Amino acid sequence: MKNKDLHDSLSHLHSELKKIKHVDKTSSELLKKLEVDIQRVLENPGDVPDNHHKSLLASLEKSVEHFEASHPALTSLMTQIIANLEAMGI
Repeated sequence: MKNKDLHDSLSHLHSELKKIKHVDKTSSELLKKLEVDIQRVLENPGDVPDNHHKSLLASLEKSVEHFEASHPALTSLMTQIIANLEAMGI
């Protein structure tokens, strides 16, 4: 996956995450961590350190598990990004 494609996917995910309202404490903490990880990657459009990608991947995996039942479309997008990161060797 090219950096531009990753950037576009993460930007889309970032927009979708902003639409989530009224979440419990655990959900809120997961979303905050995911937001931080997305921002780190989006703010570094060039070479992103591997640790940023790995942190993002871990946050996505936890979020998919947590939001799978309540936000299936969102978790589908997250799963797609996970697959793309894994294809990049992350």
